[in-house]
Amino acid sequence: MQLRRAVAVSVLAILALAALAARPAAAQPGQPAPPAQRPPTLQQVRGLGLDSLAGPLAVHYSTGYAARAAEVQSTLRDGARFFADSLGLPTPVQVALLAQADWQRVSQVPYGVPHVQGGVVFIPAAGDGAIVDDFLRLEPQASAAARAKVAETGVSFADNARRMTDLIGYHELGHGYTDAYGIRAHTRWFNEFLATYMAYAYLHRMQPRLARGWEAMLQAKLDSPTPAHTSLAAFDSLYIRVGPENYNWYQAAFALRAAEVFHDQGLGFLPRVREAFPATEGGARLDAATVLARLEEIAPGFRAWADSLGTPPRASSP
Repeated sequence: MQLRRAVAVSVLAILALAALAARPAAAQPGQPAPPAQRPPTLQQVRGLGLDSLAGPLAVHYSTGYAARAAEVQSTLRDGARFFADSLGLPTPVQVALLAQADWQRVSQVPYGVPHVQGGVVFIPAAGDGAIVDDFLRLEPQASAAARAKVAETGVSFADNARRMTDLIGYHELGHGYTDAYGIRAHTRWFNEFLATYMAYAYLHRMQPRLARGWEAMLQAKLDSPTPAHTSLAAFDSLYIRVGPENYNWYQAAFALRAAEVFHDQGLGFLPRVREAFPATEGGARLDAATVLARLEEIAPGFRAWADSLGTPPRASSP
């Protein structure tokens, strides 16, 4: 499966999508029958019997969250309109805004972690969970630079932390837009970087105060103690298995690099990337060193950035 199609945050979600495309194997004599296939994600969400808000960006929501559903739809719809106007892209997903009990019935990803699964963006209904908890813990050790960015937002560190779940929703939309725009990411880290680039493009252009808050929280994450894994090679090898806090550290590193590139190249970066990494390019995935080499030609500084994170990937032998 090409990485551009693997838009889920969780490896478990990716495996679930692959399972949907495969026919179940016949049971061998003396062995139990294989488990029944799970229906497509959107069908599962609809099977919960939830209320929904119709429209190009439909939102299916748990009982008691109608007002929040309207807020989320309005917020994300602005992002969808931005990409339709700027890049001519359709809205590739729907949204499931779920309370914990509903979430656990249809997703294997821990509650509170926004992700894309089968064309559905999952967002926790209460706006809480592991992501918010992780950012709330960062305030005591945040640097002066991070605190200055927080001050520019006009709200507290804690309020910015509580916004992170919804802001990450833009990143999840970004996965769908990366695919729709026709880019083949090849590596896991570049797939995440591109989704964040899409999200930051919208936030910086249309919601600059939210963009500053996002940058503040991500800077605070990078200010935290250096985790066990920091190299791009480790991320590509382990992915979500690096652990939630380490994974968030990587996402912060990708996001701040995306902000640097966007301030230099804006949306013009995306057609250059599509030309260098077209979705129509068949064959085996490019190795990480080749991806970095192509990116260095588009936006110098990628090699130095990769070196600053950890041991850079080695180019494969010709």
